[in-house]
Amino acid sequence: MMKLLIQGTIDGIRSSRKISKATNENIVYMFLSDRLKPDFRTICRFRKDNLETIKLVFAEIIKIAREMGMVK
Repeated sequence: MMKLLIQGTIDGIRSSRKISKATNENIVYMFLSDRLKPDFRTICRFRKDNLETIKLVFAEIIKIAREMGMVK
């Protein structure tokens, strides 16, 4: 689920419904979800239940990107 949220952020997709739809239509999202098709409620619940962990993961991603010179 975290992979889907990260890819959604990269693609500018924040909506749980749009991420869920992408798991049916987009090959990248299909691969990341192992061809599972999570319901938008499942994605939304995961986001709500793991908010602090998600914040830490995204902060780490930004830190790594800065170290690599990809982000100012």
